[in-house]
Amino acid sequence: MRDEHCHILWDVDDGSSSWDMTLAMLQGVRESGITQVVCTPHMRWHDFDASKVHAHFERLRAEAPDIEWTLGYEVYYERLMKIGIERAPEFTIGDTNQILLEFNSGGEIPDGWDRAFWQLQSKMGLDITVAHPERYSTVLDDFDMVYRLRDMGCRLQVSAGDLLGGLFNKPRKCARRMLDEGLCDALVSDAHRPEHYAEFRKARDKYWK
Repeated sequence: MRDEHCHILWDVDDGSSSWDMTLAMLQGVRESGITQVVCTPHMRWHDFDASKVHAHFERLRAEAPDIEWTLGYEVYYERLMKIGIERAPEFTIGDTNQILLEFNSGGEIPDGWDRAFWQLQSKMGLDITVAHPERYSTVLDDFDMVYRLRDMGCRLQVSAGDLLGGLFNKPRKCARRMLDEGLCDALVSDAHRPEHYAEFRKARDKYWK
């Protein structure tokens, strides 16, 4: 089983805050039957430190050789636009041409996203995965945006915890609809804490077929 989105690396973003927490999350990985993990620390804030991310990734990989580890990033779209879209290939998943992009949770997908995506795809040869579309107000206001993203050739992830909200929770309803209409390419833990793996197992066992 593969988890292609998590924040298990410690002290690099808003995920794991310590090596001990990372070890606790690693236990959750194993309890969930996950054998392949893509680490996706946020490339979002000004203090992003690629060398630190790499060092922590290598320590984790040495600690758990039974897991197949890949290093990637969860790239904040607006941050990428700020530092320069031409830098996108620096933040792909492992040695692939895949890039994981996120917009602001709870916020709108900015105007011009489709032109930027076209540039990433056609000019740079990148394959785009969009993280948790069920959280963006643009999608919650108009579900057809999910189809627009798919029509652009994007893969779409659903974060498992979003399937566990209350009955009238909008992200939950959107995530369920994505699954029901076959628009979810990957159910991911998006784990920031050890308990998120329990949520992943619950959502996977209940909803993922």
